[in-house]
Amino acid sequence: MAPRDEVIALERIRVTPSNWETQLRRYRPRDSVLFHFFREGVLRECRVTLDEPAVKAVRLTMKRRITHSVAARRCAWLYDTRKERRLLKRELRKATAE
Repeated sequence: MAPRDEVIALERIRVTPSNWETQLRRYRPRDSVLFHFFREGVLRECRVTLDEPAVKAVRLTMKRRITHSVAARRCAWLYDTRKERRLLKRELRKATAE
């Protein structure tokens, strides 16, 4: 598996962004799972042995005062839709003005 691979199924069962976690929870660490995915438009498959989760939980905090370049990178990283980006930009303007 590589960055930008588009996973479409696990063990021939379709996965979507909305059911990905549910499908993955069906398996345990050390289970061997067949992944079906597209890489650069070519359908591929590979068997993956699942490992223990590396991290149980992560807590991220955001600085109140940031530069516009940091705000732009944060926006690109966290938000996909234009509506979400507009909301974030509004919040960031408030944060950088303080």
